[in-house]
Amino acid sequence: MKKLLLLITVVLSCGVANAQISLGIKGGVNYASLYGVDATNPEAIIAYHGGGVVELGLGERFSLQPEVLYSAQGGTFRDNILGTDIENTFNYILLPVLAKVYIIKGLSLEIGPQIGFNISSETKFLGLRVDKDFAENLDYGMAAGAGFKLENGLFFQGRYNLGLAQVDKTFDYKNSVFALSVGFFLLNGSN
Repeated sequence: MKKLLLLITVVLSCGVANAQISLGIKGGVNYASLYGVDATNPEAIIAYHGGGVVELGLGERFSLQPEVLYSAQGGTFRDNILGTDIENTFNYILLPVLAKVYIIKGLSLEIGPQIGFNISSETKFLGLRVDKDFAENLDYGMAAGAGFKLENGLFFQGRYNLGLAQVDKTFDYKNSVFALSVGFFLLNGSN
């Protein structure tokens, strides 16, 4: 992890000198589920995300977009023994760093790694809420999607986040999240 953070720092440092910088905020809805060996008959939950965005324009068609987001993720399973649905919710601070390529003015494709730090988790079943102290502290994965940015700074994004780490110490669950966002660049270095 230290090597990944060092690489991100070096890349950002090299590009910032000549970069067009845009600073913004975004928020949106997550359609989140869990997958893995123990994820039998998973159902998605609707959750949300929000946070800050920086876009570093490194040329006419290329930019890097690091973000700091709060994101609620998880999923629901049917437990036939208890005869009830069990909903697992994991709350993260996510740090994605996306490479963006502008295909045409305003329209971009994006891909990159992300790391998530679990700040709280809970399980709901039979009308009870239980803090989940057996959640893993760290999640990591890949994110890919597309975005459209208007000249006034308003932007829209659709993204899929594929978790690669087991997020539960007891069960083999990994995150799978479709996210739709709307945001606004307060400082717009425009691409």
